[in-house]
Parts: sequence; C-alpha cells; structure tokens
Amino acid sequence: MRYVVTIGEHTKHVFRNGAIIVPKKLVRFEVHDAVILYAFSKIADKDKEDFILKNVKEAKEKFEARNIPCLVKEVKEPYNFSRNVYEFRKLIKPKTAINVTGGRRIIGFELFYAAILEKDKLLSIFYVSDEGEVIELPLLEPGGKLSGLETEILEVLKERPLSVSEIAYRLQRKVPLISQYIAKLEAKGYIKREKMGKRVFVERVL
Repeated sequence: MRYVVTIGEHTKHVFRNGAIIVPKKLVRFEVHDAVILYAFSKIADKDKEDFILKNVKEAKEKFEARNIPCLVKEVKEPYNFSRNVYEFRKLIKPKTAINVTGGRRIIGFELFYAAILEKDKLLSIFYVSDEGEVIELPLLEPGGKLSGLETEILEVLKERPLSVSEIAYRLQRKVPLISQYIAKLEAKGYIKREKMGKRVFVERVL
C-alpha cells in the first residue's frame, strides 16, 4: 500500500503507539512506500517554516525506520489548484491510502479531487480527528437519486450497523438482492462495510 500524507504543525495524525494510523479496514495492509506533502504559507516566517520542516523530517525518519521508502515533496504553489490535482493524480497508484489531516487545507482539497478522479486505485482517503478517530471521506457527492430500496436500507441503518442478513430480514428481502444494493450504496459513498469476527457489518456513513 502507498501512504500519502500531508504534514504541517505536527505528526500525531500519522503515528500512534508506534503504528501508522490507517482506517480499521486497512490494518491488514502493509505500507510499502510513503509520500509526504507539505507547503509553506506566504506569510510564514522562518521559525514557522523550520518548525514544519522539523515535522516533515520526523515523519520521514519514522517511515524509514520501518524500512518504508519515503518521497518528500514541497508543494511550491499550493493555490495552483488544477495543476496540483494533475500532479497529485500521478502519486495515486493502485492500493493507495491518503491521509489529509495535516498541513495546508488547500492541499487536502486538491488531494480529494485527485482521489475522485483516481478512485479505482484508492483504498481510502481519510482524516484523523484531534481525539484520534479515523474518519473516511466518501468519494462521491451524496444527493444523487436513490432507489426506493436504497432509501429503505439507509433507513434501517440509522440507529446502528447491521449485518447483511439482518438488513434482509428487516426489509423482508432476499440476501443476494440486499447485497447487490449495498454494493451500489457503498460505491456512492453512503455506507461502508466492516468485518467484525466472522461477520460483515454495514454502517451508514452519510
């Protein structure tokens, strides 16, 4: 897995308890290489720039201590949106995870657009909260038309995650049909699936 991350004023969104932070579904994936992106504000003084560079160096060293090759790239023109999206698309190879938590917000937006355009190669794009919660970002904007059954599935998932068989039972539909519509909802970014023990649960995202 390739790990692309934005770095700014800290690295606590990248490493926790000696491990690289990823969504639960990616824990089984091994990080094979990393890309660190950073940028300076035009109004940043030298102390601020040195502080960011220290964090970039720290993150790079932590990746390399795990024998993970790490490319460090300064985004010199962070507001050149179209150009940066074009360049970021080149960084997304099959099985890429993107952590957009740190650094300049505009770079996170550009990475998100690049991820949408390269979504077939992406494993996840996510944000880490101050409390350490990993929040996956859906790659398709919600609001498109949903079928009646898709709406019903979302409705039964309002309170808590359910297994596919539980959803089928509640809606009095066959499991293969429910599985088909769950796949559609997942592709649209409305739900996600997560394995818990031997069972797969479906959780509403939007």
